[in-house]
Amino acid sequence: MSDVKQFFLFFSVIASLLVGCNKKDAAGNTGPIPSPDVPPPAAVAAVAENAPRANVTGQPDAFLTGQLQAFVKSKGRMPGNFTEFARQLVSIPKPPAGTKWVIDSADQSVKAVAQ
Repeated sequence: MSDVKQFFLFFSVIASLLVGCNKKDAAGNTGPIPSPDVPPPAAVAAVAENAPRANVTGQPDAFLTGQLQAFVKSKGRMPGNFTEFARQLVSIPKPPAGTKWVIDSADQSVKAVAQ
């Protein structure tokens, strides 16, 4: 077999292996989705309520709401909890004093809610 044919055969095998190693769940997500029963990391617990709620009364945050809507658009679903959402962010802004961030699943927003 010529060197060129061997190269393309080798390249094809390697490419097939790499493509097959990127396992995704039914929604197209890689990696495990954190369970709502598992407590969030301390950094998230300090600034957010982990479980999403519906019809939350609070002050919406434009930046986090935009990030949440981008998450929903890219994944095709709401995050299972704040921890999963926060993993997509570079950093989480601090909520106003005396509040925590809460994901409002009814209007797909992130709101500052009194603790």
